[in-house]
Amino acid sequence: MNVVILVFSPGGNTLKVARMLEEKMQSKNIEVQIVDTTRKNIFIKTDTIREFLINTVRNHDLICIGGPVYAHHMHYNVLKLIQALPKPGNGWGGLALPIITYGSISSGISLYESARLLKDTGRINVLGLKIAAFHCMSRIMATKINVGMPGKEAEPLINDLVEKIIKLDLSNIKENEDILDNLDYQSFKNKLKAKLIFNERFWQSYVYPQIVVDESKCVRCGKCINSCSVQRLFINESKLVVDKSNPACIHCCECITACKLGAIDFNANKERWNKMFKKAAEGHGLLPSNEYPKSVVYSKVK
Repeated sequence: MNVVILVFSPGGNTLKVARMLEEKMQSKNIEVQIVDTTRKNIFIKTDTIREFLINTVRNHDLICIGGPVYAHHMHYNVLKLIQALPKPGNGWGGLALPIITYGSISSGISLYESARLLKDTGRINVLGLKIAAFHCMSRIMATKINVGMPGKEAEPLINDLVEKIIKLDLSNIKENEDILDNLDYQSFKNKLKAKLIFNERFWQSYVYPQIVVDESKCVRCGKCINSCSVQRLFINESKLVVDKSNPACIHCCECITACKLGAIDFNANKERWNKMFKKAAEGHGLLPSNEYPKSVVYSKVK
């Protein structure tokens, strides 16, 4: 069996899950290719994404596509990857496995919307994986969520998932059941919140704080540029510039944590944001879905 794991992983959690899967699958003699699209300048147009995929992705039976949950949704870059996938055939497998990592506040409708798009490409969603992970905003907040996760606590799920992958029918892929309905697990209230309130692009533009640079502290070392998940930072005439055009800042905090001099930060009322984050971590307010279990393998594989 040949498996491709395609990820967009700003904070590294989804890539960590991909590495765990790779290690377990290789121990079972499964060929694995991980394709990490983080920090790749490919997300401006669908044609650019598709060209990258065609030139990079090897022949496979199963494609796993993973990314982080952003405001109750799969990150839109991952959805772009799915929409750019060539149809099954000519080396492109017809079986799919959506994977999400999230900071335990809410996985929203991320798995369902990913699987629905995968089905639209002609693929069968044979499995799904939801993994609770370190909340990347914890790095700049007083409240820390899921420190060190995913780790050993995720290994039983990884092992279970790989055993189910081994059981997939590759001789006649249409015999495999699609699990789309299983991924529609949120309550009506939570689905309504995801669809009507949590529009990630709107929040990026009008709710989330924007990046600011303190020129008096910046030494133009380039660490923030190298860490930017969407590559929107650059140095122009010895000055760090935040590109206001596409791609938009996704508020992953990578540049902030990369700068040890404190030259780059969010222009925000930190006390207010800390209170809101702590409230959400405790399961209160608009943000949490209070779903259990937090980590799940979704399957119809016998």
